[in-house]
Amino acid sequence: MITAYIPSEAGLLPVQCEKTHVIPPQTIWLDVHAAGPEEVRSAEQFLGFKLPTRDEMGEIETSSRIYTKEGRSYLTVLALVNSETDAPDTLDLTFILMRDRLVTIRYANPRPFTIYTVRAAIAGESVREPAYVLIGILEAFIDRLADTLERAGGEIDGVAQDVFHGTRIRPIQPAELREVVRRIGRAGHLAAKTRESLATIVRVLIQLGTMLPEKHHGTETRAHLKTAVRDCQQLVDHSSYLSNRTGFLMDAMTGLISIEQNNIIKLFSVAAVALMPPTLIASVYGMNFEHMPELSHPLAYPIVVGAMIVSSILPYLFFRRKGWL
Repeated sequence: MITAYIPSEAGLLPVQCEKTHVIPPQTIWLDVHAAGPEEVRSAEQFLGFKLPTRDEMGEIETSSRIYTKEGRSYLTVLALVNSETDAPDTLDLTFILMRDRLVTIRYANPRPFTIYTVRAAIAGESVREPAYVLIGILEAFIDRLADTLERAGGEIDGVAQDVFHGTRIRPIQPAELREVVRRIGRAGHLAAKTRESLATIVRVLIQLGTMLPEKHHGTETRAHLKTAVRDCQQLVDHSSYLSNRTGFLMDAMTGLISIEQNNIIKLFSVAAVALMPPTLIASVYGMNFEHMPELSHPLAYPIVVGAMIVSSILPYLFFRRKGWL
């Protein structure tokens, strides 16, 4: 699908081009969303150059994601998608910035695009500068990523509250441990994906400031660029902090699991030691020797049973006195 955004009195007006394949010449922003071969050809014919393929967009080298060619700046970021599900992911999103036009190539529909199109429709004359539109889109992504980090931080705070401040009488059950570990892993994965996206955005913003001559920037555009870089760098630091917290919580949960396992092993060890003396007594009098004089004593049985009971109680009292139970 190809959408052309043309200037109007209020801002940018969207024009759908998927049926006619006719792109208005006054287009400021051309959005190529999961376009088919025919749509790609019409866009390339309008622009006068080849658009990068999906495989080319997915190159991991910085030189393949951020570069200038024939006066055009190619900038590729990782856009976070499905952030509200248990399987957040990142997809490549390419911007081609020219003096008079911005082109976006994407194969998903991240929510910041929808948010920005609403803003651009009422943004006034400032959106007639392509660089301003690009920074505005990236700002929408930054705002969305900030909300995502806030949600991940809330999840981490909830886990920390349950782990360190919960009062429980019975031991933690395996199902509860699995749920807590799953929550920690989900929050950590979301924070990592968010940081991955933010790192590419801040790299693009910094390069954007050096690629374009200052004469191509209006005062408002430069101010937005500086603000976006500062906000993005702060969010990168915050995402690193959240990643460290998830690592700490995972270590704490591993420690709690070890404590629970040690308690179980300790109980078995105490029971084994407490039962050793009565087991020894029972073993001695269970031997089938012919001459065991005490067996003929009328009080032999109660005396042996009593000795077995006492010998099992004394180790228990010893362990309690030492504080091992």
